[in-house]
Amino acid sequence: MKWRWLLVMSCLLSIFFSACKSRDAEVTPVPEKKDIAQLYLSAWQQRDYEGMYKLLTAEAKASMTEAQFAERYTKIYEGIEADHLEVTALPEPTTAQTTSSPSPEPTERSFRFHVRMDTIAGPIEFDNQGKLLKAADGNDPEWLVEWKPSLLFPDMSEGDTVRVQTIAAARGEIKDRNGNGLAINGTVPQLGLIPGQMGDSPNEVKTELAKKLGIDKKEIEKKLNASWVKPGMFVPIAIIPEESIDEFRLFPGAVIQQKKLRQYPYGEAAAHLTGYIGEANADELEKLKDKGYETGDWIGKAGLEQILEDKLRGTDGVVVSIVDGKGVQKADLADKAAVPGQNFQLTIDAELQKTIYNEVKEDGASVAAIQPMTGDVLALLSSPSYDPNAFVSGLSSEQYKKWNDDPHHPFLNRFSKGYAPGSSFKMITGAIGL
Repeated sequence: MKWRWLLVMSCLLSIFFSACKSRDAEVTPVPEKKDIAQLYLSAWQQRDYEGMYKLLTAEAKASMTEAQFAERYTKIYEGIEADHLEVTALPEPTTAQTTSSPSPEPTERSFRFHVRMDTIAGPIEFDNQGKLLKAADGNDPEWLVEWKPSLLFPDMSEGDTVRVQTIAAARGEIKDRNGNGLAINGTVPQLGLIPGQMGDSPNEVKTELAKKLGIDKKEIEKKLNASWVKPGMFVPIAIIPEESIDEFRLFPGAVIQQKKLRQYPYGEAAAHLTGYIGEANADELEKLKDKGYETGDWIGKAGLEQILEDKLRGTDGVVVSIVDGKGVQKADLADKAAVPGQNFQLTIDAELQKTIYNEVKEDGASVAAIQPMTGDVLALLSSPSYDPNAFVSGLSSEQYKKWNDDPHHPFLNRFSKGYAPGSSFKMITGAIGL
C-alpha cells in the first residue's frame, strides 16, 4: 500500500510543476535593453522610420510627429544620395564586478552602434552611442530610445543641417606651342551694385551706368529686381575692362569684385579655332543628363571647346558637411576632391596666327600655315571673325544681332568647310594638257 501512496504523490507533484511551468510561459518577459536597441537599429538599417519612431520616448515623440521624423531622415539621405546603409550593434564595454550591496535598478542604459553608408561624396562611417530610458507603462517598465540629432551623426545638434556643396573642377586650358594661352582660366573685374547704397537718386545712377556700359537700362533693373536681391547684397551687373575700374567706382553703390572667367587672350584672331563656352540650354541638358550635367553648367559651344568638351571639363568635387543654424560649417562628413580637366598644347604659333589675321581680317578668307618639314599646323584661322570673350562676359543682344546680320558672316568657320578649287586648279589642268 505504501508504494501506491508514493506513486500518487509523485503524480500530483508532476502535475503541479507542469502547471507552474505552463503558467510561467504565459508571462511575457520585459524586453532587455539589447532587444530594444537591436529592434531600433534593425529598423534603421531597413529605413523603417515608422518602426524606429514607435521605439522613441514620449518626450521625443512630443517634439516631432512621425511624419516629421521620417521626413528628416529621408531628406538627409536623399540629399547625400545615401546607399548601402549598414547599422550594426557594437558590444558594450565590460565593467568589473564588485561585491558591494546591490545598487538601485537603473533608469537609463546606453547602447553602442556602427553606421556605414555610401554617399555622393564617398563613404561615411562612424561609431556612435545612444541611450535607452526606462518608462513606466502600466505595471510593466519599458525601455525606450532617447532620440537626439546626434544619433544621425555624432557632431550634429538641434538646429544643424546637412549640406551638400559642389566644388567646381577647373576647366582644362588650351595653349600654343610656346605656352601662350589660347583658352585659359583667368579673373576679370565684375561690376556690381548694392541697392541700399545707391544714394538718393538710384534711377539716375542706373541711367548713367547703362549709358557707360552701352546696355539697356532695363537689363540693370531686371537684375536689381530679382527675387533673391536684398538692400545690402552685391548684385552682379557686368564684366568691365581692367583699365575702367576707377571710373566705375565713382557710381554710388558700385562695387568691383574679381570673378573667375574663361578668357581668350587672342580674341578674334583665334575665335574659330578655340570656339567659346556658354551656359547649357534645355536641349543640351537633355542630351547630356547621363553625363552629370545640371542647370547652370557651362559647356563648349564651338571650336576646340566643343570638340574637346569631355576632356576639358574635368570632374566636380563634392563635400558633405554639417552646418549650424547660422550656416557655419561644423564638420565634414565626406569629401571627394575635384579633378581638373585635361590641358592641351597645340602646334599653333599664336603670335603668327595673330599677325596673319591682322593682314586678312577685312576679307572673307581662311588661312592655314603648315611647317613643311614636320606637317605641324602653325596657324589656322578664318576671317572676318568675332570676339569669343563676349560670350562669357555677357553678350548684348545688339552685338549679337550686329554679328549675325553681317553680310560677311563672321560666325562662319571657313577653314572647316570644303570648297571647289575653281580657277586656282586651272594651272594644274593646263600643265597636264601641255
